[in-house]
Amino acid sequence: KCELYGDQIVNIVREFHDRSDESSTEEEEGEVTETLAYDTLRERLVTWRLGEARASEKQTYVIMGNMTIDDIIRKRPRTNNDLLGVYGIGETRRKLYGDQIINIVREFHDSSDESSTEEDSVTETSANDALEDGVTETPANDALRERLVAWRLGEAR
Repeated sequence: KCELYGDQIVNIVREFHDRSDESSTEEEEGEVTETLAYDTLRERLVTWRLGEARASEKQTYVIMGNMTIDDIIRKRPRTNNDLLGVYGIGETRRKLYGDQIINIVREFHDSSDESSTEEDSVTETSANDALEDGVTETPANDALRERLVAWRLGEAR
């Protein structure tokens, strides 16, 4: 597969990377703040999932996969009906976990609103640490992920 598709994938990543290099410092600062918020909500959802898995003696991926958690973070649903628009959430998961997920997202929004002034004062050191951690699943990388998925779907046809 590498021989067949490697060059195409590398070109897509390079193209995305080249465009990213052109972005302004202001955009990067916004991305750092968004990355920190993303990590905070992700941590809350992953911790909740682990608790659910232990309580029900199931694997964490049975409760909810990583792609579902990522989509919750992107869409930040506010109601049980909003959850139906999230990847991996159907009627069963909505009934089982919907209220808990919505509460986690609401609590996150409430704490984010209260700490918005704190977010404005994020130190340069913590911002640099977030960038250096090599976080790969951030809203900033959604465009690259979407481009790669579109390419993969095109190849499958």
